[in-house]
Amino acid sequence: MKIADIMKGLGENREHHRQWFEAFLYIFNKHWNIVDNFRIDKYLMFLRFQFSAVFAYLKQGDYAKAEIEWLSTTLISLMSDSTTALGIPLQICDVYLPELCKTDGEQLSFETLVGMLHPFLHTAATTNCKVLADRIREKVFDSLLESNVTLPNESDLSSDEEEDLTKVDGGKLSKRTRRELAKLINTKYVFPNFNILLYAENFIFPVASAAIEEGKPARSTEDNREAIYGLYYKALKLEPEAKPELTFTERQLVNRARQFITMRMRKRMELRQQKRQKKATMKIQKMIQQKMMADYQRRLRLQEFEALHGKEAPVEIEKAVKVELAKNAQKTEKIEKIEKVEKVVEKVEKVEKVEKVEKLQAGSSGEVKTGD
Repeated sequence: MKIADIMKGLGENREHHRQWFEAFLYIFNKHWNIVDNFRIDKYLMFLRFQFSAVFAYLKQGDYAKAEIEWLSTTLISLMSDSTTALGIPLQICDVYLPELCKTDGEQLSFETLVGMLHPFLHTAATTNCKVLADRIREKVFDSLLESNVTLPNESDLSSDEEEDLTKVDGGKLSKRTRRELAKLINTKYVFPNFNILLYAENFIFPVASAAIEEGKPARSTEDNREAIYGLYYKALKLEPEAKPELTFTERQLVNRARQFITMRMRKRMELRQQKRQKKATMKIQKMIQQKMMADYQRRLRLQEFEALHGKEAPVEIEKAVKVELAKNAQKTEKIEKIEKVEKVVEKVEKVEKVEKVEKLQAGSSGEVKTGD
């Protein structure tokens, strides 16, 4: 941390700051392969602090165009050099967006951000290292695009489909680990002045559609081109073009159409309700009529018994009469169903006969034509 702060105390000569950063990258790359596994985390943190100091240096100079071009050319030469250790560009991809967002994410203009992203877009299009190209796409452009999507409402900021971390690894993660994972998942690098569509149309698409450069292997350049086209299509999906607003007359037409549709739906609903009510009333009337007829027949049977025997019918006979009448009612229902089925069968037979006649007529007309 103290070594990274040296850049801040180099005085007002800005050339000294640039020379210090270039020397830092040279020495870092020269001794990278000597670093052991126990101290690698310290050196990676050192690289993070150094880039934070570089961004503070650019901010102090109001993001001068010449200084942004200097940083872009420095990073391009570092990432395109075959002698550069692969771990350094990979760590730069990991720390670039987070440190830039911490330094001046809200005040950074769109043009400045485009200039600072240029080395990664150029490297993603020209590198022969698939690992580096994938890391640039994942850590730089995917994070940038997904973090700067325009949301219509503030309520949309909280996603409904959040991952339940209690089920990860069979629920064996500790609460502290869950909090750290949730923090990593929810981390966003928001740049208010960044526009996804402008960047995709004016910068990503021209790089993807550019001709294959001379001296570059066609296979690797074509692979990179497909990956950059994937970034372009992803940007269009994340930030679709806004639909044009309707004029006053168009809104009136839409409202009238909606009113017309609702009126038709109301009429249909009313007709359906009327039909249902008619069916229900007819069923109730039929049930009442059947009950009245059953009572009337029962009384007639009991009166006949009293007339023949000169005394009231016992309870057993009344039950027998009720059972007989119930059986008769079931028989009548079955008869009605059979009659309905017979009517349907008759209609089907008539339709089949008509179809046969039509086929015969069509066949005879065809034979006459061939005879002619």
